[in-house]
Amino acid sequence: MITQEIREEIKRIQSELKQAFPASAHQFREIPGSSKKWVFISWQLVRDRLDDVHPDWIIDYSEIQYLNNDAVCRCGITILGVRKEAIASVPVSVLSNKGNEMTRGSAPDRLMAEGIKNAGEQWGVGRYLDNQSFTIRYLWDRMKELDDEKAGEVRRLSEQYKIQVGARIESGPKPKETGFLSAVAGTPSTISEGQQKRLWAIAKSEKLTDEQVKAVQKKHDGSRQIKQTDWRHVR
Repeated sequence: MITQEIREEIKRIQSELKQAFPASAHQFREIPGSSKKWVFISWQLVRDRLDDVHPDWIIDYSEIQYLNNDAVCRCGITILGVRKEAIASVPVSVLSNKGNEMTRGSAPDRLMAEGIKNAGEQWGVGRYLDNQSFTIRYLWDRMKELDDEKAGEVRRLSEQYKIQVGARIESGPKPKETGFLSAVAGTPSTISEGQQKRLWAIAKSEKLTDEQVKAVQKKHDGSRQIKQTDWRHVR
């Protein structure tokens, strides 16, 4: 029977296990059959996180089953007497289009690594990676921690997943406004007659109508609305 004290300790441990990894620790791999990539972390980082948070964690594996070209087993991780398990599956062999073997390491070794990642996720390690949009935003906000190659991957992913990161758009900085737009944006809410004349002269040089002028003013600052009679006064 699990006591309340153990429950509270497990909740604390899980909270630490769920913490996102440093931005530089993330890697990128292609999604089979897609032009997109997937952000992931290595199984070694999952193992290290478990070691750091609760060194006494225990892992176990079931007997490996072979189903066609797949090796499958169950993997469980136990912490403070609580066991959580997941299924791990890896292909025994992966061939390229030219028939060359692409797998690295034996199926049992790869199954061991996959089992740690999947069972670790049941405890919360790297679970945020399931939400790739969140992960891409997380990396974008920490772009300074990434090398040029990884920063480039994050920019490409933000475009592929059509993610607007904060107030910044992936397509690049917003063009600088000039002419009447710039003049209106730079004027205070209360303007003098001289400033009205300046704005009107710029507007007329750009062949803007009174309604266009009012629309631009409202867009830039709803509190600064010069009445049409004000414009007529300075003609």
